[in-house]
Amino acid sequence: MRFERVAGHLAAVPVQLGPSIETRFILDTGIGLNLISSALATRIGARRTGATHTGQRMSGQSVSVPLVTIPRLSVGPHHRDHVPAGILDLAGVSAQFGVDGFLSLQFFERTAFTIGGPGRTISLPPRTPVGPGTAVSFEVPIRVDRDGPSVSAFTDLRLPNGRRASVEIDSGSDALILNARFLADLGLHTDAEGVRTVQGTDETGYAYTRRFARISDPVSLWDAPSISQRDLDVMFQEIIYDGLLGDAFLRRYDVTYDVPRSRVAFAEAP
Repeated sequence: MRFERVAGHLAAVPVQLGPSIETRFILDTGIGLNLISSALATRIGARRTGATHTGQRMSGQSVSVPLVTIPRLSVGPHHRDHVPAGILDLAGVSAQFGVDGFLSLQFFERTAFTIGGPGRTISLPPRTPVGPGTAVSFEVPIRVDRDGPSVSAFTDLRLPNGRRASVEIDSGSDALILNARFLADLGLHTDAEGVRTVQGTDETGYAYTRRFARISDPVSLWDAPSISQRDLDVMFQEIIYDGLLGDAFLRRYDVTYDVPRSRVAFAEAP
């Protein structure tokens, strides 16, 4: 099943709700909770549960959304009934990208799937073989973080200075994002040549400072050193994690997410 990249790095995936409603969701491995627009919730008759879910953005702000249950949600041959989701006003996103929701790892917590980065495909069952002894892929452990209906996955990176960083695997981000403390740790300074500073306010009103720099030395997976990239553009910001592994790194590979086994496999794309 093919997907379209929107905004340069987001995967817009065809989905079906119930027996006949077809639309697109953004497949975002870092969003935690499935989300649907209020307009779509009304259209499919999704019932509010009376509960809310409160999650944290990477910069630490809490965001609360009311919860609904989607009667049936299908992606290709895989479907689930009674899927939990949050309702959010997505009118701007819907108008810009033609999507009505976000699909998180929660939807796939019982099955493995492959995002074929260069080929722009989603494969269920997974394309990449998983398991020990596989010659074409490199499998690494992940820490699956569950918070009610929210599911996220973390793995470890080896930074150029040998430090270990626990990062969320986040296809919804573009660049590799590291906590601001790693800037000096990697021998960079805020006023150094090639370090760019951007200050602004996000959609929640949070004032941020972001610094951007290119790291010429390799960044690799801690448990699979051959999965390594040089000359990465990195964003540094005060965040609640060590970092987030974004699509700029992920899309060079066929990445198989196996949440049931707490593993992710990276394969060089053909």
